Amino acid sequence: MYAIKIGPNTFIVTGGAIKLVGTMDERTHLLKEKQKLEDIKYYLKEEGILDQDDFEVYEI
Repeated sequence: MYAIKIGPNTFIVTGGAIKLVGTMDERTHLLKEKQKLEDIKYYLKEEGILDQDDFEVYEI
């Protein structure tokens, strides 16, 4: 599973894949998961969600 940690016990799961290689750059399906992580991270920053407290008051 791939997730973005925004607090000690708060994660946003963005997807999952089986990784049998050293880095995510070695397989196409892992590159897609890596791009999702980057996209969500960018979105959260743009929306001002930077930590667990921000997430708790933000309604999705």
